[in-house]
Amino acid sequence: MADLVDYIDEKNFRRYIGKTIFVKRSVHLVNMKLVELPITFIEVGGNFECHHNNLTSLKGCPEYVGGEFNCSNNELTSLEHCPEYVGGNFDCAYNELNTLKGVPKHIFENFDCSENKLTSLEYAPIEVDNHFNCCWNNLTSLKHSPKKVGGSYYVHRNRLKSLVGAPKEIYGHFYCSYNKLRTLKGSPRIVYGDFNCDCNLLHSLKHSPECVRHNFSCIGNALDSIDDAPGICTTFSCDDSTLSNIQTERYRKLYVLYRDCDKKDIPSWMASYIELGSKLVFSR
Repeated sequence: MADLVDYIDEKNFRRYIGKTIFVKRSVHLVNMKLVELPITFIEVGGNFECHHNNLTSLKGCPEYVGGEFNCSNNELTSLEHCPEYVGGNFDCAYNELNTLKGVPKHIFENFDCSENKLTSLEYAPIEVDNHFNCCWNNLTSLKHSPKKVGGSYYVHRNRLKSLVGAPKEIYGHFYCSYNKLRTLKGSPRIVYGDFNCDCNLLHSLKHSPECVRHNFSCIGNALDSIDDAPGICTTFSCDDSTLSNIQTERYRKLYVLYRDCDKKDIPSWMASYIELGSKLVFSR
């Protein structure tokens, strides 16, 4: 029969080694050089933290975690035995993961699988209520990406060649810089925060989002034109891009204030100030 324990931490865990337990509040087994979990957990009402250890397996993890689950900074190659339900953040960053198999399908806060060895988003959550971070992996595609992300989407520092598979709307920022993008095909239709595609291999902005409500940055590409840039609400930055169109080169930053961004009505990169019924200010 499983014991009911108020909490587990580095001070009291030894008395429960080898036992099966329920934990009313939280588990805090951090920076203890653990190579395996010494206790079998069934349910944890609060947070479950086992980060900064030497874990190679999650065997012994609870099936249910009411708060956040953090197994980052270990030596995990898979998430087998991870919780089926996590009520808060799910953080598995800084491991050796090559698969997301076992991850809950719905994450109620942030999901962070950055700094791993993932080549695919297969088995990723279908829905993430806040931020989704898969940067610093070896991803070549966004196939199997979450269908809905309620916050920001971070996929920079991978090996992407297109954005096909990305969600249609991003309610925070979308960062896809430092990839191998030759096209923006598959970009979200609307980004309510910043859109950053710096330091890729782009020659055009075709397939850009229809609307970016904050900053749009495409610095460090090889753009021939920015004729297909989206409707912008705050700033446009294309510095360091090798633009052949002299007219577009004059306007490296575009400030558009108080404009309805749902209407993609900016003319094709005008050479002079144009009043659209809103306050437009260009900075050379």
